[in-house]
This record gives sequence, C-alpha cells and structure tokens, in this order.
Amino acid sequence: MRYGFLEYFEAEKEGKPYTDRQEELKDYLSIADILLENFLDVIMEHEQGLVFHRSVPMTPEQIEIIYEQEPGNRGIDRLDENTADTVKKAFEYINSRYKASDRNDAFLPLRELTEKYHLSEFEKFCLIFSVATEENLTYGRILGFLAQNRAGHVATYGAVLVIYEALYGENAKREYDAGKMDTFFFEADLEQNSPGIRYFRSMRLFHAMREYIFGKGDKLIETLSFKDEDRNVSFFEAEAGTLSGIGKGEPIQIFMEAKDGEDVLHILSVVAMKKDVALYLLDVTDFEEKDYEEKLITASLFPGLVALHLNGEKVKRALEIIRRFLPKNELFIYGGEKMPEGVIPEEMAPIVFSVKIPSMEIRKEIWEFFFKKYEMTPSDDISLEDLSDCYRFSFGMIRSVVKRAKLQMLDVKEKHGILTKDILLPVLFRKNEADFVQLATYIPAAYTWDDIEMDERERDILKTACNRFRLKGRLDKRYGIADKNAYGNGVSVLLYGHPGTGKTMAARVISSELSLPLYKVDMSQMISKYIGETEKNLSIVFERAAKSNVILFFDEADALFTKRTEVSDANDKHANAQTAFLLQKIEEYQGITLLATNLYHNFDTAFIRRITYVARMDAPDAATRKRLWLNTLPKSVPMDEDIDFDFLAERFELSGANIKAILLSAAYLAGEKEEAVSVAHIIKAMRYEFVKLGKIIDPAEFGKYVMY
Repeated sequence: MRYGFLEYFEAEKEGKPYTDRQEELKDYLSIADILLENFLDVIMEHEQGLVFHRSVPMTPEQIEIIYEQEPGNRGIDRLDENTADTVKKAFEYINSRYKASDRNDAFLPLRELTEKYHLSEFEKFCLIFSVATEENLTYGRILGFLAQNRAGHVATYGAVLVIYEALYGENAKREYDAGKMDTFFFEADLEQNSPGIRYFRSMRLFHAMREYIFGKGDKLIETLSFKDEDRNVSFFEAEAGTLSGIGKGEPIQIFMEAKDGEDVLHILSVVAMKKDVALYLLDVTDFEEKDYEEKLITASLFPGLVALHLNGEKVKRALEIIRRFLPKNELFIYGGEKMPEGVIPEEMAPIVFSVKIPSMEIRKEIWEFFFKKYEMTPSDDISLEDLSDCYRFSFGMIRSVVKRAKLQMLDVKEKHGILTKDILLPVLFRKNEADFVQLATYIPAAYTWDDIEMDERERDILKTACNRFRLKGRLDKRYGIADKNAYGNGVSVLLYGHPGTGKTMAARVISSELSLPLYKVDMSQMISKYIGETEKNLSIVFERAAKSNVILFFDEADALFTKRTEVSDANDKHANAQTAFLLQKIEEYQGITLLATNLYHNFDTAFIRRITYVARMDAPDAATRKRLWLNTLPKSVPMDEDIDFDFLAERFELSGANIKAILLSAAYLAGEKEEAVSVAHIIKAMRYEFVKLGKIIDPAEFGKYVMY
C-alpha cells in the first residue's frame, strides 16, 4: 500500500460523532480510494507478474506471463492482507463514530440506508462504489477500465465483484438481493434481468436516491409532493385530527369516501402538515408508465403520506407495487362517494373513512374565507346564508366557484372588488351542470316572477316552496324540524293544469329564483318495459342530480304517478313498483323535485299526500290574457298603437302558451317586411295557431278584424 490508514482517516475523530453527512460521505469514499489504489497497484505491477482478473483487458505479453507460471498459481490473486485489515479497520472507525452520533444531531444517509434496507457487506460495497462514481467522475473512469468499458463512468456489478473477491477471496460470501437493489437503488438496464448479463449490470443510483444521499431532497420533495394551497386553514379539524391518530407507522390502508377529491387532498395536506411529512399523490394510471419508481422511491426515503386516486382498471397491480416500495407507509385511497365493490382485492381491503359535505355553518365560513382571500365583496343582493343553505357544495367546489368568479370580475374590469349576482350566478350554474346520459335535458332559467302570469294564491305557494328550500338548512338546524320529518327535508312541487297554462314556465321561474340549474327528465327514455330498467334509470338521474345540486323536472309525471291498480298480473305489479320507487327517490332527494301533469285527476291521492306542495296552473282569465298580449314580446319589438288588445283578450280564450306562439309568429311576419307588428300580422298568426290546434273558428269570431 502506498498510503496507510492514517493518511485516509483522522485518528483523533475515532469514537467522535459525525457533525454532518459530508463527514460520513468522506469516510466511505476513503474506503473506495483504499480499494481502488491497492487493486490498481497489483494489476499494474507487470515486472512482478500479472495478476489475472476476468474484467481486466490484457495484451498478448501479459497472457504469456500468466502461462509462464505454474498451473496452480494462475488463478485470481488476492490483495495483500494489509489492505483487508485496513478496510476492516475503516469500517470499525465508521461504526465507532456512528455509535457516538445522535440521530437528532446529524442526518447520516448511508447509515440510514444500511439499516433501513438491511444491506449485506457486498451490497454495502456496491452502494459505496455507486456513490463514489456519482461524487467524482474519476472513480467511474477507473471502474470503467476494470469492466472493459473505457467509455463507462458508472460502477458495474462485475467491477465491484472483482474488487470484493480480490479483497476477500473468490469463495467469499457475497449476499446480493437483486430484487431489493434493483427496486430501490439502481436504475434499470434494458436487459438487467438476464442472468448472463448480471455481471455487466450498471449500478447508477436512482435520482431520488442520489438526492437523498447528497442532501438535495428538499427540492425533490417540493417537485414530487403535493401541498394544498389552503392547508394552513382547515375546515375539517375533526377529520384531520382523527386521521392524524391512525396508523402510527403501520401499513394501514384507508379508503376516503368523498363527493369531491379536492376535499380529501385538503384534509390530507393538513394531516401531512401536522405530522411534518410530505404528501405524495399517485394515480392508478401512473403504474402504466415506466417512471413511477421515482415518486415511490422518494416516498420510501422521505417520510410521507401516500394518496392513491382510483382512476384506472389495474388497481390490484398498483396496490401491490405500492406495498412493495412502501411496506409501512399510510396509504389513503380515494375516488368516489362509496368504495367500489370488487375493485380492491379482499386481502387489501382498507378501512373506510367518510368525508361528508361541510355543514351549512362551515360552508358559510368557507365562502367568507375565499371571498376575503380573493378580495371580493358580495353585493347586497347576494346572501351568504342563502349560498350556504341552498348549495350543498364541497370545500373544493366553493373554492372553484370563487376563483372562477374572480376571473370573471377581472374580465369585466371590476375595479372595486364587488361581486354581483350577474357574475356569480352563471358560475354557480356551470358548477352544477350534470351529465344525465340523455335521460334529462338542461332548460335555461329565462324567466322571473315578473314574467309569469298566474293566480296570486298559486304564486304564493311557489314562493313559499322556494323559501322553504332556501331556509331549510337554517330552520332544520335551529328547530330540529328534519328529525320529525319522515320523508326527508327535500322539497317537491306538483304543478297541474291544462296544456299551455305555464307549468314549464313556472319551473323555469323557480330555477331562476334559486339560481339552480333545471333539468327536464325525458319520460320516454326513463320508462322501460323491461323489469328493473326504469328503476335503474331513475337511480342514475337522482344520483347525478345529488352530485350536481340541480332541480329535477318531471313533465307529464302522470306516466308514472297514475292511480294504483289492483294487481291482476305481473304488469300491474311492475307498474306499482315503479311508482313507489320514484316516490321513494323524490323523498330521499335533498334538492327540489318538480312534477307537472295535465291530468291531476289521474294522480293517486296517496302519492299526492307525500308531495310537499301542489299548485294549480289555471287557464288565464280575460284580464290575465290582456297582460300576456301586452307583455309577452320584448319592448324593443315595434307594435302598432291601434291594436285592440281588449278585444283579443275578451274574444279569444287562449292559453299563455298559445298567446306567446301567436305573438312570436306575428313578430316574424312583420320582421320579414320590416314593419311594426300590426293586428293583421296577429290575426294571420292566430289562424296558423288554430290550424295547428285543429280548431275550426267561425270567421265571425274575428269581428272587426275578419278582413284579415
């Protein structure tokens, strides 16, 4: 040996604690230096006889030297005993410093890795040389020379094996767990699993492992982990507190049932912050890619919670991979309001933890928090109480609505931070949009109370229904009313009357009043002759409505709510079961359900008793018809002043829908000739409407307008 132990190690520090990772790294690199120095000394001593090593390239002269020796002396020679003693003493020196080092004073990554993965002596050698080549390219060049790869600059299994055998002998015990080392330490070679190529397998450390060893993990964690932007303010203290106490380092799996995945991630961010660890997000689809190891290795090295989003089919494979990398991490699985059946294998069945929609009081606090955060002041016509009560939004949904509303305010250059209803309501509508798979259709809320002509008593019923829905959360909380209501605290309204009396319009007015999207259920798509299909369709509609907070409108509801019949055959029994099922769903639904029928007398009285409100939509009287004639078209449409609306209202008993159709037709007739709407256009349009209705009108009924 050219240099001895004391040239590599500071004797006065033996038994003294390490102050930082750099000292630990320096000592391990010294071991690599000792081994490489002495190994190269031997193979370069040509005049004393070449030592045969299977990884070292040889010249013809060197081969001749080997065969000049006696057969028994041609094998692999060992390094001198002094080298082995020096290496042994080096490890004893390092261990003495480990014993003196308090884990709280200095983080020593190589010690942690040795203990965490139970590295054998040979595996430790592999780690030492792979670290050496990462630290200094010279080590890589030397090992490349030993592995017959002059262009190489990383450690290889074969090169380390040669050095190890030269130190301890060809028959030295060398335990090497390829599965462990290839999983956690070394990047994959294309053919790494081929037994014949193991000798040439490179040992380049995973990026996460390099960052861990060289103290650059903070940036890696920042890149790969998730932090909810609002984690410092928790609206789920109870949930976060419960989850913080679960696990305690055990390999526990928890399925987070939640309407909104954002709520789950917010809660887990709070839990991670409380525990002072990272939160790593994984998706089932991640495991279809080749680079998922990086995040998993990071999570295995740096303490953290793991959240797996069920967004793919290969759930079992994803869970198996996670548990191989992270046998002790707490794993939180999310991706639905209910844990899906048959997706997660029984042997991996998790604990179920439900994340409920925040209460009305908490929702108000969340609205207030985000309005303040984004410097927005709701206008006087926006009630925080109504927002909190009517919209059963999750934390994530409220945050999303406020963010979108803020962007809308910037678009319209609102400089004073005032959030108006005109800006907020369209955002609320978009957030509540639902996909009903052709079972229901969105109907715009185009009308207000001022647009609809109806009996004041019936109008009062509809306003009462709206107020009940708007206030139900507050009043139920204050008085405990919901506890006494056997049929739930949703609101259902039956609208009945002749065709054209404004039932659909009334539904649109309610939608506008409550700022909730209106979806009209297509009864032709809903009802099926096959047993169980109608119930299945109804379940889909109500489940999606509950997720989206919308108003459901069943037009021609008598198709399902007809009077129950005596059960004489399977069809009667089937029909009655469908009716009972729909009523059950209406009662369970926490939102508003509207039903419309032209045939009130066909409704079973037992069903009507369980509807919250019933409103009769009467055919308009003469005074109401006059208002409809005067107010249906926009004021911007020019109209002749000599139209006798009193005559039209008194003479023709038309429904509101008929009057609207006539006026729209007349407006287009006038617009075609660029004229103001005149009585001639109206009478002509009226004749078309009567033909459509199949009504034969005596010309004399047109009176003074008969000439048109």
